[in-house]
Formats: sequence, C-alpha cells, structure tokens
Amino acid sequence: MTVFTLKMNNRAYTIAILVCFLACLPYLVQAQERVPWEAVKILMSNAGQHMAVKYGAYVKKEDRDESGYDSGVWIYDLDDLLSPPRYLRGTSFSDTYIAISPDSRYISLAEYERLEIFNLGDNSLILDMQRTATEKPLDLSTISFSADGLSIMFLSDWWATRDHELSIWDIDTGSRILSIPAERVGQSWQLPKLSPDWRQFLDWWHPEGVQLRAFDVQQGLGSPLGVVPIDTIDVRGIAFSPDSSLFGLVIPDGEIKVYRTDTWELSFIQVLGEHSCGGADVTLAFGHINPWLIYECNRLLVWDIETGALLLQTERSGQFRYITQDDGVLVAGLLGRVSAYSEIIVWDAKDNFETSVYPGTNPQVHPNGELMATIGPDGKVWIWNIKSKQLLVTLPVPRH
Repeated sequence: MTVFTLKMNNRAYTIAILVCFLACLPYLVQAQERVPWEAVKILMSNAGQHMAVKYGAYVKKEDRDESGYDSGVWIYDLDDLLSPPRYLRGTSFSDTYIAISPDSRYISLAEYERLEIFNLGDNSLILDMQRTATEKPLDLSTISFSADGLSIMFLSDWWATRDHELSIWDIDTGSRILSIPAERVGQSWQLPKLSPDWRQFLDWWHPEGVQLRAFDVQQGLGSPLGVVPIDTIDVRGIAFSPDSSLFGLVIPDGEIKVYRTDTWELSFIQVLGEHSCGGADVTLAFGHINPWLIYECNRLLVWDIETGALLLQTERSGQFRYITQDDGVLVAGLLGRVSAYSEIIVWDAKDNFETSVYPGTNPQVHPNGELMATIGPDGKVWIWNIKSKQLLVTLPVPRH
C-alpha cells in the first residue's frame, strides 16, 4: 500500500509539474519578449540615400554560460525601405559613435579602442585604426570628417597619459597627417575644435582667453585670428556657423556674443536676462541659410542676428538636436531610453514655427524636409511624413 501510494504521489507530482509548466509557458514567452532587439541609434546621410540604425538587446549567450548585450549596425536604403537592410558589423551595446562623411561616401564606427571606416555603398572596410595606430585610443568620442571626405579627425584619450590629443588621419592611406597636443586641445570633448571648413582652430586653453587661429590640415596651427579675453571655465556654450563665417559663445554674465571669423568684429550681442542659465551648459547653433541664432536652455529661442528680432520663444524644448539644411524644420527631443513618455518636438519654420509633437527619441530628418525617422516607443524605427503628420511605416527589427 505504501509503495503504491508513493508511486501515485510521484506520478501526481510529475503531472502537477507538467501542468504548471504548460500554464506558465505563455508567461515565460512573454518574459522573453520583454527584452527584444530594439533600435538604439539612428543616423541619416547628408545625401538622404542611406540610414544607419544601431539595434541591440540583452540576450543569453549561446557559446558560454553568461548573459550580455548584443548589438549591431544595419544600413537601410531610403529609396527602397521595403528591401532588407545590409548588416555592417556587430558593436558594443553602448558608446558607439557613428558618423557619416559629408559626401555620404563613408561611415565610421568608433568604440572603446576601436575605430573603423567603411564604404557606405558596399560595406567594404576602408580603415581599421586597431591595426593602423601604434597607440590604442581609449576614447574616440569626437569624430568629424573633412568637408571633402578625405580626412577624419578625432579627439583621443591615450591610455598611457590620459591626455587628450587631436589626430587627423588620411582615409585612403591610413596614415596620420597631424597631431595637436593636449595643451592646445583642451579637456572638453563637447566643444568644437575646428570650424566646419577646417580652416580655423579653437585654441581653448590659450593664456589670454579663447583664441581662434588659422589652421591647415597639412601644416597645423597658423597665426592668431582673434581672442576673447575670458576664462574658458566660464564659457557655457559655443558654436561656429555652418559656413564658418561666424563664431558665437555664451558667457557667464548672461550674454551671447557673435564674432565674424575673418575680421574678429563683434557683429551681434544679446543680453539673455531671465533666459540666462547661470552656470549650466547651453546649446548654441546657427541657421544654415537664414541669419538665425538658436539658443536652448530649458526653452528654445531664435533670433534674427541681422535685425535682433526674437523670432521664436518656447515654453519647453527638450534638448535641441538640429535644424534642417534649408532652415525649414527645427527639431528637439528628449534623450535617454525609449519610453512612452519620450517625445520629439518639431517646429515648421516655413509655417510661422507651427509646433507638432511625435512619440519617440533620436529624430533624424531627411534632407527633403518631409521625412523623419525616429525610434518609436516600441523600440522600432518609425518613418513619419512631418508635412502631413502621418506615420508612413514602422520598420521590422532585423536579425543577424
């Protein structure tokens, strides 16, 4: 009797476990679906033909008994979004800096101790800094291509000295053209070191203040062009105009000053007053075509620097991202992980700065000023028509 009861108990126990497993199976599947691959970063080429998207997820490794992040970068053809994207390569889940050359020929992926440049058309590897550089770059946080797409600049933090160094490399030959030592570069990667045309260099740590010097990619630093006698620690925001003709900075007494880079003449000054952010860093930018000065610190303000007129003043702004090439659309967005509460704010400058709000993060606007790609609340790439304010397509997440 005891043996029979024991067998029955074992059978009942097995059946109970099986029933429980089957009952819990939907929840297990649902738990796995809580960590799907999602878009992490988007970057659109200047020509509007390609879009790079970095996807990632927390996954269980199959080849070893541990978990971690897997991610990679895919290239989309914006003229044919229905075609499968091209896989570029795997990446680390965080801290991957993606840049596309102005001529849209090259794309660079910079990570911890790794910088690679690929041909954007066929994914071929052009330059591998891991194999080329004798040193190992610890931090490749500032990446910039020259206007002609022949050279690449980055600010490095070398392992041995922990000193910043500005390096410029020839993409075709893989050789270093120029290095600028730490004492001339400064310590803040957020600040621009070269003007967009690469003909002016911002000497951030000059003893007399913020100095602008002539620059040549082959010869390096040239003669001084002008100086602002101010302690660099107190500067809150700084920017060059897209054509490199203007240079602006926000100083701690609540003023914005704009200088001409050819004569160093003070061409515009704006007292911020109640809009001053005190010791906080701000975003400063210029229009591409219109004489606009854009200032963002908790709210967005746009001035016409020829007339001094205030064109736009918002109650909120998120974090300013950029203005389109035709000055038609201003875009701001909240940073951080995608969530239902993240949003993108778009101002239509051609329609009296009409405001529209979209869900998601990481907005990228097509050069035609109509299409916008974002990371939606579901972690997928959403393509919007910002003229009609309609969602056109949600891209499926690729697998590799």
